[in-house]
Amino acid sequence: MKKILISLLSLALIASFAGCNNSSQRENYTKKEIEEYKELKEEVKELKEALGVEDEVEDEEEEVETVDYTGANYLTMTGPANDSTFREAPVVFTANVSPNTTKIVVTAVGGTVVAGSGDIEIPGTLKYNDVYTLTGFELGDESFTYRASVEWNNLAYGSNDYTFKAYHNDGSISTANLTTYYIQSGAEMGKPVIYLYPEEVTDVFVNVEPTDGISISDPEIGDGWHATAHPDGTVVVDGEEYPYLFWEGYSADFETPEEGFVVADEDVENFFDEKLALQGMNAKESADFKEFWLPILSGSPYYFITFIPENVFDTYAPLTVIPEPDSIIRVFFDYKELDGFMYVPEQELEVQVRSGFSVIEWGGRLYR
Repeated sequence: MKKILISLLSLALIASFAGCNNSSQRENYTKKEIEEYKELKEEVKELKEALGVEDEVEDEEEEVETVDYTGANYLTMTGPANDSTFREAPVVFTANVSPNTTKIVVTAVGGTVVAGSGDIEIPGTLKYNDVYTLTGFELGDESFTYRASVEWNNLAYGSNDYTFKAYHNDGSISTANLTTYYIQSGAEMGKPVIYLYPEEVTDVFVNVEPTDGISISDPEIGDGWHATAHPDGTVVVDGEEYPYLFWEGYSADFETPEEGFVVADEDVENFFDEKLALQGMNAKESADFKEFWLPILSGSPYYFITFIPENVFDTYAPLTVIPEPDSIIRVFFDYKELDGFMYVPEQELEVQVRSGFSVIEWGGRLYR
Protein backbone atom coordinates (compact mmCIF):
# COMPACT_ATOMS: atom_id res chain seq x y z
CA MET A 1 0.00 0.00 0.00
CA LYS A 2 2.85 2.37 0.83
CA LYS A 3 4.48 1.77 -2.52
CA ILE A 4 1.16 2.36 -4.29
CA LEU A 5 0.83 5.77 -2.63
CA ILE A 6 4.41 6.66 -3.50
CA SER A 7 3.91 5.50 -7.09
CA LEU A 8 0.76 7.59 -7.53
CA LEU A 9 2.40 10.75 -6.24
CA SER A 10 5.49 10.09 -8.33
CA LEU A 11 3.32 9.74 -11.45
CA ALA A 12 1.75 13.11 -10.63
CA LEU A 13 5.24 14.54 -10.35
CA ILE A 14 6.24 13.21 -13.78
CA ALA A 15 2.99 14.36 -15.38
CA SER A 16 3.31 17.87 -13.96
CA PHE A 17 6.82 18.29 -15.31
CA ALA A 18 5.92 16.79 -18.67
CA GLY A 19 3.20 19.40 -18.96
CA CYS A 20 5.77 22.15 -18.60
CA ASN A 21 6.76 21.94 -22.26
CA ASN A 22 5.39 25.31 -23.44
CA SER A 23 7.14 26.73 -26.50
CA SER A 24 5.88 30.25 -25.80
CA GLN A 25 8.07 30.59 -22.69
CA ARG A 26 11.76 31.48 -22.35
CA GLU A 27 12.63 27.84 -22.95
CA ASN A 28 10.84 24.55 -22.28
CA TYR A 29 9.74 25.44 -18.75
CA THR A 30 8.54 28.58 -16.97
CA LYS A 31 9.85 29.63 -13.57
CA LYS A 32 6.41 28.98 -12.04
CA GLU A 33 6.30 25.46 -13.47
CA ILE A 34 9.79 24.73 -12.19
CA GLU A 35 8.78 25.87 -8.68
CA GLU A 36 5.65 23.72 -8.79
CA TYR A 37 7.79 20.75 -9.81
CA LYS A 38 10.19 21.34 -6.91
CA GLU A 39 7.30 21.62 -4.44
CA LEU A 40 5.74 18.36 -5.65
CA LYS A 41 9.13 16.64 -5.50
CA GLU A 42 9.51 17.77 -1.90
CA GLU A 43 6.05 16.36 -1.10
CA VAL A 44 7.14 12.97 -2.47
CA LYS A 45 10.21 13.08 -0.26
CA GLU A 46 8.19 13.99 2.85
CA LEU A 47 5.65 11.22 2.17
CA LYS A 48 8.44 8.66 1.84
CA GLU A 49 9.86 9.74 5.19
CA ALA A 50 6.41 9.64 6.87
CA LEU A 51 5.72 6.13 5.53
CA GLY A 52 9.22 4.90 6.31
CA VAL A 53 9.97 4.08 2.69
CA GLU A 54 13.62 4.36 1.72
CA ASP A 55 14.72 5.45 -1.70
CA GLU A 56 15.78 2.34 -3.62
CA VAL A 57 18.86 4.10 -5.01
CA GLU A 58 19.64 6.00 -1.82
CA ASP A 59 22.77 3.99 -1.04
CA GLU A 60 23.98 3.78 -4.60
CA GLU A 61 26.80 6.03 -5.71
CA GLU A 62 25.42 8.88 -7.82
CA GLU A 63 26.26 8.47 -11.46
CA VAL A 64 28.26 11.34 -12.91
CA GLU A 65 27.19 12.44 -16.37
CA THR A 66 29.94 12.44 -18.98
CA VAL A 67 30.11 12.87 -22.73
CA ASP A 68 32.61 11.42 -25.15
CA TYR A 69 33.71 14.66 -26.85
CA THR A 70 37.23 15.78 -27.68
CA GLY A 71 36.51 18.58 -30.17
CA ALA A 72 36.69 22.34 -29.71
CA ASN A 73 34.33 24.17 -27.39
CA TYR A 74 31.88 26.47 -29.15
CA LEU A 75 28.76 28.59 -28.86
CA THR A 76 27.28 29.68 -32.20
CA MET A 77 24.16 31.86 -32.36
CA THR A 78 21.93 30.79 -35.25
CA GLY A 79 19.26 33.48 -34.87
CA PRO A 80 18.39 36.26 -34.94
CA ALA A 81 21.05 38.35 -36.68
CA ASN A 82 22.76 41.01 -34.58
CA ASP A 83 21.01 44.43 -34.59
CA SER A 84 17.70 42.93 -35.73
CA THR A 85 14.51 44.94 -35.20
CA PHE A 86 11.28 43.35 -33.97
CA ARG A 87 7.70 44.57 -33.71
CA GLU A 88 6.25 41.44 -32.09
CA ALA A 89 7.19 39.30 -29.08
CA PRO A 90 8.41 36.87 -28.00
CA VAL A 91 11.78 37.34 -29.67
CA VAL A 92 13.27 33.87 -30.20
CA PHE A 93 17.02 33.21 -29.92
CA THR A 94 18.55 29.91 -31.07
CA ALA A 95 22.10 28.60 -30.84
CA ASN A 96 24.32 25.56 -31.26
CA VAL A 97 26.82 24.51 -28.61
CA SER A 98 29.45 21.83 -28.19
CA PRO A 99 28.00 18.72 -26.46
CA ASN A 100 30.28 19.13 -23.45
CA THR A 101 28.31 22.21 -22.38
CA THR A 102 26.94 21.89 -18.86
CA LYS A 103 24.76 25.01 -18.61
CA ILE A 104 23.63 28.15 -20.42
CA VAL A 105 23.33 31.52 -18.67
CA VAL A 106 21.76 34.52 -20.38
CA THR A 107 22.15 38.11 -19.19
CA ALA A 108 19.61 40.53 -20.67
CA VAL A 109 19.98 44.27 -20.20
CA GLY A 110 18.06 47.04 -21.93
CA GLY A 111 15.27 49.48 -22.37
CA THR A 112 16.76 52.49 -24.15
CA VAL A 113 13.90 54.82 -25.05
CA VAL A 114 13.59 55.46 -28.77
CA ALA A 115 11.38 57.73 -30.79
CA GLY A 116 9.16 56.37 -33.51
CA SER A 117 10.62 53.63 -35.66
CA GLY A 118 14.02 53.75 -33.96
CA ASP A 119 15.65 56.33 -36.24
CA ILE A 120 16.06 58.71 -33.31
CA GLU A 121 17.68 57.24 -30.20
CA ILE A 122 17.05 59.08 -26.97
CA PRO A 123 18.98 58.37 -23.75
CA GLY A 124 16.62 56.67 -21.33
CA THR A 125 16.57 54.82 -18.05
CA LEU A 126 17.45 51.13 -17.81
CA LYS A 127 14.21 49.14 -17.88
CA TYR A 128 15.54 45.75 -16.74
CA ASN A 129 18.65 43.68 -15.90
CA ASP A 130 17.83 39.98 -15.98
CA VAL A 131 20.11 36.96 -15.45
CA TYR A 132 18.62 33.58 -16.29
CA THR A 133 19.97 30.01 -16.32
CA LEU A 134 18.21 27.71 -18.77
CA THR A 135 16.60 25.00 -16.66
CA GLY A 136 15.80 22.63 -19.51
CA PHE A 137 19.37 22.40 -20.79
CA GLU A 138 21.43 19.25 -20.04
CA LEU A 139 24.94 18.01 -20.67
CA GLY A 140 25.01 16.48 -24.13
CA ASP A 141 22.52 18.90 -25.64
CA GLU A 142 23.86 20.56 -28.78
CA SER A 143 21.37 23.38 -29.16
CA PHE A 144 19.09 25.60 -27.12
CA THR A 145 16.29 28.14 -27.48
CA TYR A 146 15.80 31.29 -25.41
CA ARG A 147 12.81 33.61 -25.66
CA ALA A 148 12.38 37.23 -24.64
CA SER A 149 9.18 39.14 -23.90
CA VAL A 150 8.17 42.27 -22.01
CA GLU A 151 6.04 40.18 -19.64
CA TRP A 152 9.08 38.07 -18.67
CA ASN A 153 11.12 41.20 -17.91
CA ASN A 154 13.83 40.39 -20.46
CA LEU A 155 12.65 42.66 -23.29
CA ALA A 156 11.71 46.35 -23.47
CA TYR A 157 10.95 48.88 -26.15
CA GLY A 158 14.17 50.21 -27.62
CA SER A 159 17.63 48.64 -27.46
CA ASN A 160 18.14 45.25 -25.76
CA ASP A 161 21.56 43.64 -25.15
CA TYR A 162 21.96 39.90 -24.57
CA THR A 163 25.04 38.01 -23.41
CA PHE A 164 24.92 34.22 -23.81
CA LYS A 165 27.43 32.13 -21.85
CA ALA A 166 28.00 28.41 -22.42
CA TYR A 167 29.82 26.69 -19.53
CA HIS A 168 31.86 23.64 -20.60
CA ASN A 169 32.88 20.66 -18.50
CA ASP A 170 36.57 21.56 -18.79
CA GLY A 171 35.94 24.83 -16.94
CA SER A 172 36.04 27.12 -19.98
CA ILE A 173 33.26 29.48 -21.06
CA SER A 174 32.13 30.45 -24.56
CA THR A 175 30.39 33.82 -24.97
CA ALA A 176 28.17 35.43 -27.61
CA ASN A 177 26.66 38.92 -27.60
CA LEU A 178 23.60 40.14 -29.49
CA THR A 179 21.71 43.43 -29.65
CA THR A 180 18.08 43.62 -30.74
CA TYR A 181 15.61 46.48 -31.08
CA TYR A 182 11.98 46.16 -30.09
CA ILE A 183 9.65 48.87 -31.38
CA GLN A 184 5.95 49.63 -31.19
CA SER A 185 4.03 49.17 -34.41
CA GLY A 186 0.89 50.73 -33.01
CA ALA A 187 -0.09 53.54 -30.69
CA GLU A 188 -2.63 54.18 -27.96
CA MET A 189 -4.46 57.44 -28.55
CA GLY A 190 -5.01 59.19 -25.24
CA LYS A 191 -8.07 61.28 -24.49
CA PRO A 192 -8.89 62.66 -27.90
CA VAL A 193 -11.91 64.93 -27.38
CA ILE A 194 -14.13 66.43 -30.07
CA TYR A 195 -15.79 69.85 -29.76
CA LEU A 196 -18.70 70.78 -32.04
CA TYR A 197 -19.46 74.45 -32.78
CA PRO A 198 -22.39 74.81 -35.21
CA GLU A 199 -23.65 78.29 -36.03
CA GLU A 200 -27.07 77.24 -34.74
CA VAL A 201 -28.48 74.29 -32.79
CA THR A 202 -27.96 71.32 -35.08
CA ASP A 203 -28.50 67.57 -34.97
CA VAL A 204 -25.16 66.00 -35.82
CA PHE A 205 -23.85 62.51 -36.47
CA VAL A 206 -20.23 61.92 -35.44
CA ASN A 207 -18.14 58.77 -35.73
CA VAL A 208 -14.43 58.09 -35.29
CA GLU A 209 -12.87 54.78 -36.32
CA PRO A 210 -9.26 54.24 -35.19
CA THR A 211 -7.73 51.41 -37.20
CA ASP A 212 -7.31 49.12 -34.17
CA GLY A 213 -10.57 50.02 -32.48
CA ILE A 214 -12.10 52.11 -29.69
CA SER A 215 -11.12 51.21 -26.12
CA ILE A 216 -13.36 53.66 -24.25
CA SER A 217 -15.77 56.47 -25.08
CA ASP A 218 -18.05 58.91 -23.25
CA PRO A 219 -20.87 59.00 -24.03
CA GLU A 220 -20.83 55.46 -25.43
CA ILE A 221 -20.10 55.75 -29.13
CA GLY A 222 -21.80 52.57 -30.36
CA ASP A 223 -22.02 52.84 -34.14
CA GLY A 224 -21.50 56.60 -33.87
CA TRP A 225 -22.78 59.52 -31.78
CA HIS A 226 -26.16 61.05 -32.58
CA ALA A 227 -25.92 64.41 -30.86
CA THR A 228 -27.57 67.80 -30.73
CA ALA A 229 -24.80 70.40 -30.91
CA HIS A 230 -25.08 73.98 -29.63
CA PRO A 231 -23.04 77.01 -30.74
CA ASP A 232 -21.36 77.26 -27.29
CA GLY A 233 -19.93 73.74 -27.73
CA THR A 234 -22.41 71.89 -25.54
CA VAL A 235 -23.51 68.56 -26.99
CA VAL A 236 -26.57 66.59 -25.93
CA VAL A 237 -26.67 62.81 -26.35
CA ASP A 238 -29.65 60.79 -25.14
CA GLY A 239 -30.82 63.74 -23.06
CA GLU A 240 -27.46 64.20 -21.26
CA GLU A 241 -25.23 67.28 -21.71
CA TYR A 242 -21.51 66.94 -22.38
CA PRO A 243 -18.76 69.54 -22.95
CA TYR A 244 -17.31 67.37 -25.73
CA LEU A 245 -17.26 63.85 -27.15
CA PHE A 246 -14.49 61.71 -25.66
CA TRP A 247 -12.83 58.59 -27.02
CA GLU A 248 -9.64 56.54 -26.72
CA GLY A 249 -8.40 53.83 -29.04
CA TYR A 250 -5.53 52.28 -30.94
CA SER A 251 -3.97 52.62 -34.36
CA ALA A 252 -1.62 50.16 -36.05
CA ASP A 253 1.47 51.15 -38.04
CA PHE A 254 1.73 54.46 -36.20
CA GLU A 255 4.89 56.38 -37.07
CA THR A 256 6.37 59.23 -35.07
CA PRO A 257 7.71 62.11 -37.18
CA GLU A 258 11.43 62.81 -36.88
CA GLU A 259 10.75 66.55 -36.94
CA GLY A 260 9.58 68.23 -33.79
CA PHE A 261 10.73 70.30 -30.85
CA VAL A 262 12.94 69.72 -27.81
CA VAL A 263 11.37 71.48 -24.85
CA ALA A 264 12.72 71.92 -21.32
CA ASP A 265 10.41 70.75 -18.54
CA GLU A 266 9.81 74.28 -17.24
CA ASP A 267 8.85 75.51 -20.73
CA VAL A 268 6.28 72.84 -21.61
CA GLU A 269 3.20 74.88 -20.63
CA ASN A 270 4.29 77.97 -22.58
CA PHE A 271 5.21 75.76 -25.52
CA PHE A 272 1.70 74.31 -25.69
CA ASP A 273 0.09 77.74 -25.22
CA GLU A 274 1.91 78.92 -28.34
CA LYS A 275 1.59 75.81 -30.55
CA LEU A 276 -2.04 75.03 -29.73
CA ALA A 277 -3.12 78.60 -30.48
CA LEU A 278 -1.15 78.48 -33.73
CA GLN A 279 -3.16 75.44 -34.75
CA GLY A 280 -6.49 77.11 -34.06
CA MET A 281 -7.39 76.04 -30.52
CA ASN A 282 -9.05 78.59 -28.22
CA ALA A 283 -8.30 79.30 -24.55
CA LYS A 284 -10.89 76.85 -23.16
CA GLU A 285 -9.75 73.99 -25.39
CA SER A 286 -6.11 74.67 -24.53
CA ALA A 287 -6.96 74.72 -20.81
CA ASP A 288 -8.74 71.35 -21.12
CA PHE A 289 -5.73 69.99 -23.02
CA LYS A 290 -3.22 71.19 -20.41
CA GLU A 291 -5.32 69.93 -17.50
CA PHE A 292 -4.90 66.40 -18.82
CA TRP A 293 -1.43 66.46 -20.40
CA LEU A 294 0.73 68.74 -18.22
CA PRO A 295 0.77 66.30 -15.26
CA ILE A 296 1.93 63.58 -17.69
CA LEU A 297 4.66 65.71 -19.26
CA SER A 298 6.26 66.64 -15.95
CA GLY A 299 9.47 65.69 -14.19
CA SER A 300 11.77 64.85 -17.10
CA PRO A 301 14.55 67.37 -17.90
CA TYR A 302 13.49 67.66 -21.56
CA TYR A 303 10.82 66.38 -23.95
CA PHE A 304 10.83 65.65 -27.63
CA ILE A 305 7.38 66.81 -28.83
CA THR A 306 5.99 66.40 -32.31
CA PHE A 307 2.57 66.85 -33.93
CA ILE A 308 1.07 64.33 -36.33
CA PRO A 309 0.10 66.00 -39.64
CA GLU A 310 -3.68 66.14 -39.92
CA ASN A 311 -3.81 64.26 -43.22
CA VAL A 312 -1.75 61.46 -41.66
CA PHE A 313 -3.84 61.36 -38.49
CA ASP A 314 -6.94 61.02 -40.68
CA THR A 315 -5.56 57.63 -41.82
CA TYR A 316 -4.98 56.50 -38.21
CA ALA A 317 -8.45 57.49 -36.99
CA PRO A 318 -10.88 58.48 -39.76
CA LEU A 319 -13.48 61.01 -38.58
CA THR A 320 -16.99 61.37 -40.00
CA VAL A 321 -19.22 64.38 -39.22
CA ILE A 322 -22.66 64.88 -40.81
CA PRO A 323 -23.59 67.54 -41.80
CA GLU A 324 -20.15 68.38 -43.14
CA PRO A 325 -18.41 71.13 -41.10
CA ASP A 326 -16.94 74.24 -42.66
CA SER A 327 -13.65 73.62 -40.83
CA ILE A 328 -12.11 70.64 -39.02
CA ILE A 329 -8.99 70.98 -36.86
CA ARG A 330 -7.40 67.81 -35.45
CA VAL A 331 -4.41 68.34 -33.15
CA PHE A 332 -2.62 65.16 -32.05
CA PHE A 333 0.89 64.98 -30.62
CA ASP A 334 3.52 62.41 -29.65
CA TYR A 335 6.39 62.82 -27.22
CA LYS A 336 9.43 61.18 -25.62
CA GLU A 337 11.14 61.92 -22.33
CA LEU A 338 14.76 63.07 -22.64
CA ASP A 339 17.59 63.03 -20.12
CA GLY A 340 19.27 65.93 -21.91
CA PHE A 341 18.96 68.33 -24.80
CA MET A 342 19.32 66.91 -28.29
CA TYR A 343 19.02 68.32 -31.79
CA VAL A 344 16.03 67.39 -33.96
CA PRO A 345 14.84 68.96 -37.22
CA GLU A 346 12.27 71.64 -36.31
CA GLN A 347 8.73 70.88 -37.37
CA GLU A 348 6.78 73.41 -39.43
CA LEU A 349 3.20 73.71 -38.23
CA GLU A 350 0.38 74.93 -40.41
CA VAL A 351 -1.62 77.92 -39.15
CA GLN A 352 -5.24 76.80 -38.73
CA VAL A 353 -8.25 79.12 -39.06
CA ARG A 354 -11.74 78.23 -37.83
CA SER A 355 -14.78 79.31 -39.78
CA GLY A 356 -18.51 78.57 -39.84
CA PHE A 357 -19.49 75.20 -38.37
CA SER A 358 -16.20 74.18 -36.70
CA VAL A 359 -15.08 70.84 -35.31
CA ILE A 360 -12.02 70.85 -33.05
CA GLU A 361 -10.26 67.74 -31.73
CA TRP A 362 -7.16 67.31 -29.60
CA GLY A 363 -5.34 64.28 -28.19
CA GLY A 364 -1.96 62.66 -27.72
CA ARG A 365 -0.17 59.36 -27.62
CA LEU A 366 -0.34 57.44 -24.33
CA TYR A 367 2.53 55.36 -22.93
CA ARG A 368 1.53 52.92 -20.20
